[in-house]
Amino acid sequence: MKLLFRFDTAKGPVFIGQSPDGRFHPVWDHEKLGSYWSAEQAVVAVANGHCDSAFNVSDFSELGISEDINDWSRQGLPT
Repeated sequence: MKLLFRFDTAKGPVFIGQSPDGRFHPVWDHEKLGSYWSAEQAVVAVANGHCDSAFNVSDFSELGISEDINDWSRQGLPT
């Protein structure tokens, strides 16, 4: 999976990645949190807390993640 976007939160970064099949995925601590047709859909889903995670983040919507993909960075992506 290629990571395309990053948004830093107080609990750590959230990424948007694209898998080889062309789908976009919010990624938290190496865990895919869903599958979407566009990066924008993935951003809105994670910003509004519509993702489930086994990690200690009870509600992604409480992390202040922006719904606007233009607020996300392309800098600081893991290689």
